[in-house]
Amino acid sequence: MKWDKDSINALLLREPKAAERALLVLLERQTFDEVQAHDTKYQNGIGFTGADAEFMTSLALRVKQGLPLTPKQLASVTKTNDKGYCRLAKYHGQLIEEIEKKAKRKQLELEV
Repeated sequence: MKWDKDSINALLLREPKAAERALLVLLERQTFDEVQAHDTKYQNGIGFTGADAEFMTSLALRVKQGLPLTPKQLASVTKTNDKGYCRLAKYHGQLIEEIEKKAKRKQLELEV
């Protein structure tokens, strides 16, 4: 499957587990000190934006502990804008990068 912003958005809106997984993927892209501070310290285009860092980090850490998002939390991260894109879809580029990395690793495992 070829991923793009629309397909990522559709998945995030359809599957609560995909939204939770996206939070974890983005958390992993944050630096250690950013995670500890629940903030964005570097303008590197990786992880959460400054506007989302505090809230999204707290949600991601909740998921990392094995707790699902509450309906209200899920609604917040999947709330759509006037173009129909959810809040997490703005990170589609990073999510696609991680999907492609995972696919390459699987392919390499199959070749070995």
